[in-house]
Amino acid sequence: MRKWRIFKKNKKVAAHVTGIELMDEARQRLQEEGISVYKTPNHERYDVICMFHVIEHLNDPDTVLRDLRKSLRAGGVFVCETCNADDALITKYHCKAFEDFTYWSEHVFLFNSETLEKLMLRNGFLTVQNLQIQRYPLANHLYWLANGKPGGHIEWNEFRDEELDQRYAKMLVERKIGDTLWYIGSL
Repeated sequence: MRKWRIFKKNKKVAAHVTGIELMDEARQRLQEEGISVYKTPNHERYDVICMFHVIEHLNDPDTVLRDLRKSLRAGGVFVCETCNADDALITKYHCKAFEDFTYWSEHVFLFNSETLEKLMLRNGFLTVQNLQIQRYPLANHLYWLANGKPGGHIEWNEFRDEELDQRYAKMLVERKIGDTLWYIGSL
């Protein structure tokens, strides 16, 4: 799972890594990996706080962001990564299967670049960067359109071309229809 890789990488470069994980099984696994992880914030102050694909699952993102802001040291950095409500598979290609995949019960809120920044500003963060990235290549999009499911970058790996994937990603990001939002804020 992605969160374990992120914690392990951060552990290599940070003096102290702490996580918040609501799911008991995931929290236990992280603790077994030697990562300090809690079910609720422990009121420590941090230089960097990251949320990777979390904010879209929160019933009350304002309250959570205000609490996290209190945990961020002056001059600290807040990083938020989330899916883009304006993803090309939704807004350009109108892929019903991808819409069903994205608009599931666990995604309480979806954001685009503008709405994510408004949320952050409303909760006291100053924008350092607000950008989009395209994580999945053209083969993945073609597979979604042809088969109505994810995994095209694996299943159709023979259609992967680094230069083409980079050009495709650049084009989507320039049009603000990349798949992922990347927000960096500070106090």
